[in-house]
Amino acid sequence: MAYFLFVYSKLFKPILIIANSINMKSVKLLFLLVFVTSLVGCLDTTNGPEVITEPSARSNYYIVNQTESDLNVTYEIAFQNMDSTVAVFADSTTKICEAGDIGSSPPPSSALEKLSFFEMSNNNTSPLLTIQPIVDENWGVSGEEDATRFELVITTEDIK
Repeated sequence: MAYFLFVYSKLFKPILIIANSINMKSVKLLFLLVFVTSLVGCLDTTNGPEVITEPSARSNYYIVNQTESDLNVTYEIAFQNMDSTVAVFADSTTKICEAGDIGSSPPPSSALEKLSFFEMSNNNTSPLLTIQPIVDENWGVSGEEDATRFELVITTEDIK
């Protein structure tokens, strides 16, 4: 049996060495091919990189307080169980919130669920005015830098 192993190793050793060298050459060639391919992908192009612009838009929502009273405005954000309160002083304009969307500026009805107006000097828990649902036609629309500006005007007649 030992003689058989000795003859076997003497006969097949050159074949194994040749087979290993062929495999190593194949691996080296494959590595070289992958390396060159990745370098070609990094070549500088004359056009420069392509800039992709996302079609997103933003809206800012303002309350124009044309009353003689300082108001607290509580607004509920659409599709969220969350609200916030903002102070809007007499004869002033205050941004209450901002919303964004893909494609076009979101109108007030898609960003706001409800608006409630309270007199600031009075700790009254009942609102002077509640607006629900939000109607887009009641808001003035103008442009701002990179956004659409929506304004809701509140007058003394509105909160009586």
